Amino acid sequence: MLKMTKEASTSDVLTILLNTLKLISLSNSKEKNDWEVAISQIREVKKKLNHNFGDEMHAALEKKVQYIVQEGFLDPLFPHILSIAELRKEINYVDLIKETYEKQNKHEEKVSEKRSLTTYDIEVTIQCRDDGKNLSKNFQCRSWSLLKEMPYFSKAIKGQDLSDVDIKVHCDVNVFDWLIRWIESQQYRSLETPGLEPTNVVPIMVSASFLEMEKLVQLCLNYCHVNIHEVLATTQSFGCVSDELFQRFADMFTTEEILKIERQSIQSRLFSHLALNLATGTMKSNHAIYISANTLFRCTSCSLILTRECCLYVPCTLGKFTALQSGKIVYRHSRDPNWSLDNHLRQLKNELRSWSSIYWYLWGESHYAMCSQCGTAFTFAHYNKCRFHPDSPVYQKHRNIYLPSGRYPCCGTMAYRFHLLPENTGCRLREHKISPKFLEDEVMAKVVDFFLKHKQSILQQFSKMSPYQKNLCS
Repeated sequence: MLKMTKEASTSDVLTILLNTLKLISLSNSKEKNDWEVAISQIREVKKKLNHNFGDEMHAALEKKVQYIVQEGFLDPLFPHILSIAELRKEINYVDLIKETYEKQNKHEEKVSEKRSLTTYDIEVTIQCRDDGKNLSKNFQCRSWSLLKEMPYFSKAIKGQDLSDVDIKVHCDVNVFDWLIRWIESQQYRSLETPGLEPTNVVPIMVSASFLEMEKLVQLCLNYCHVNIHEVLATTQSFGCVSDELFQRFADMFTTEEILKIERQSIQSRLFSHLALNLATGTMKSNHAIYISANTLFRCTSCSLILTRECCLYVPCTLGKFTALQSGKIVYRHSRDPNWSLDNHLRQLKNELRSWSSIYWYLWGESHYAMCSQCGTAFTFAHYNKCRFHPDSPVYQKHRNIYLPSGRYPCCGTMAYRFHLLPENTGCRLREHKISPKFLEDEVMAKVVDFFLKHKQSILQQFSKMSPYQKNLCS
């Protein structure tokens, strides 16, 4: 049995090609009528070809396009658009037709969306159901204001005719009434803008977030930040505020501002986001997060928990180090593969129990400074662990020559006159003394300043730990 090859008519393919070329020439044109006429003609032919050829439409088109180009039917038209040589070199006609279809569909979507917004501005009725008060109320609003100021509805209706759509929302009646008055005031400047108050700002912010009213959400966040104490005095809970929205809220506060919040539930939730930022490497200068805790690791040799930034400057008990060409000494630590930050955070949660304590603890572990007494770096978790000998060493004397070794009278350990590396050894502990040279760096100066302000809050967390954890910090 012979299988007949289907072939598109020359007139149909010419219609598509001519209108495709017309669209190219109109690419910078603002004449929408010309666009719509060309697209309409292409669409009619496409419908006809789909009906006749189905899945074989593109194969039929390709065969006919090759025939038309080879025969030179389009040569007289090419100079009006671009040179024949350039066109033949750069354009694949079948791909050009496919691309035109895609542009056509996108254009139709934009036209449909625009019609839903601008073709008419009707009065829309919105039924608001207040489940808490067990009542319903209808609100009237202009469609233009509704779709522009509440993007949620624009996406929900997807270009449908608003006159055929029933809009129902579940919301506090007073809150929705406020929202309707607000969106109308944004469109009609003669109308008074409703004001935010400590009693209504949180439910308005939550509803505005759901309706994707970004401008209003930001206004509410700013209001809550500036008037946080008044808002907390009249708002029972922030439990209805999503984590994503609360994260934006927390990012607006400095650590000092959070410490002034008296309600423990809110303060704890704010500190949980600060601890999350610290652990995930989200650098926030207003939270005094200058070094991320997400690079923390434990050394298998000395059991110190260090960050990637400071491990080069903190000596390891095994004395492993590398001398650079510049003469600078950097220390080497071995990562413990059995230690993870996630497990570390779980243990901190079990031991410390509060998010504020976890934040201070992580901050102390991840931030560091240089000591002018022992000559080494230290994390603020070890601020009061600068080792020293209270007595000067006594060196042995042979005839009239003092030998290079001796002992410390305070503990009897060996003492040496010459040291290749800075020493952080001794039988007593004292506070480190921050090097003035370290403070020449602007960022590090801010780190030290923050530590000195909150020294007690940071250091007291390490006194709460179990003996096992204390050994890790010794």
